[in-house]
Amino acid sequence: LSPAVVHHGGRAFYDTRSQVSTAPFRVRSRSMRAPIPPTDLPPVTRAARVTVVVVTIAASLFVAGAWIAPVLQARGSSVGAWLHLAYAPLCHQRPDRSIGLAGFPVAVCARCAGLYFGGVFGLIAGASLLGRRDHWPRRVWLLATAVPTGVDALLPWVGLPQLEEVPRLLLALPFG
Repeated sequence: LSPAVVHHGGRAFYDTRSQVSTAPFRVRSRSMRAPIPPTDLPPVTRAARVTVVVVTIAASLFVAGAWIAPVLQARGSSVGAWLHLAYAPLCHQRPDRSIGLAGFPVAVCARCAGLYFGGVFGLIAGASLLGRRDHWPRRVWLLATAVPTGVDALLPWVGLPQLEEVPRLLLALPFG
């Protein structure tokens, strides 16, 4: 006998509780289901891998630009000011909510910096899982990672003091 295959929501699962029988049954517990590894997935093309690498490099340069801006400003380069202008549509850039580097604020606030770093880490993790769709995170995890950032954003609204820059950056990392 082999484990039963149960279809739920367009996905196939092994029922790990019982063996196949002639009587129809329903799986009552989601915890008893194990995803069936997909075997009919097409191989990942070279173009897809190159695209992932290019996007990851571009995102890394984007994040690096925010951190290079204050260093360039400290050295008297006008490129640092231009970088601040380039990031202005994406972030409020309030100096009291930004991490200071070389005497100047980073081109994005601490929360945006955490979101952007988290995005780059997510791209790197996604690239390592490329072609293995059975290991992709579920939507519930996306919602769960939004909770720390949401709590941080709501603190001033409920009368609690705001967090410092580094904790704000760390709380935004998972959601990025």
